[in-house]
Amino acid sequence: SPTQSSTALEAIRVNPSTSSSFVFDSLKCSDSIAIIPNDTHSSAGSAAHQRASKVWGTVLSSAFYSPKTGVHRWAVRLDRCERGHVFVGVSTSQASMRTYVGGDKYGWGFIGTMALWHDRRKIRGDYGSTFRTGSTIIVTLDTDAGTLSFSSWKDSSPSNSFSLDPLLPTLSSPRRQHQGAGSLEDWGVAFEGLPLDAKLYPAVGLYQRDDKVTLLQVESGSRLSNRDSLGEVNGGACYYPAL
Repeated sequence: SPTQSSTALEAIRVNPSTSSSFVFDSLKCSDSIAIIPNDTHSSAGSAAHQRASKVWGTVLSSAFYSPKTGVHRWAVRLDRCERGHVFVGVSTSQASMRTYVGGDKYGWGFIGTMALWHDRRKIRGDYGSTFRTGSTIIVTLDTDAGTLSFSSWKDSSPSNSFSLDPLLPTLSSPRRQHQGAGSLEDWGVAFEGLPLDAKLYPAVGLYQRDDKVTLLQVESGSRLSNRDSLGEVNGGACYYPAL
């Protein structure tokens, strides 16, 4: 097996701009949620806005990830989330849009109050950290292993890039790295046992009136073969172990 010094690393970067290829699906959207178009020339939108007050609603991405297609990452930016009442996660196409993500057996969701939910049950109440307005949550779905993981990145500069050292001793506790661009916490695996025979959709659940989120793409960059190369990379890209 490779030693730590030779472990391949994959550069990860959140693209701060919305993409017409990564948008919410108006046909898989709660009546209480409005999808905000990316531009005046299209009805497709990467931002979702809760119009109702204290009503759970879910919206799915138009994109999905098929079984056994490897690891996929995307990000959800919390444009407004004052109380942490936003769910981020995945659902199958059978999930109800009139509940939160994890409000039925077809969804797996993480709420900003540190709880994990599936099949209308709280699986865990102490996962990760709270998240609020201004946070960006990175979601990592492994369609081969059937796992779902989350990370949080908080920007502290105009640059939308960040860094994570994958060689810290343990995966069970949050891994943090701070530098000029911001700070990132990797909270590790949240859910195991996701279906290996179903398409999974990025999903968001909203509750409070005027809460708003935006889907963002996570881009993969060059792979580095030596830990020493980390210091030579500009812009503070985020590095995960190659999967």
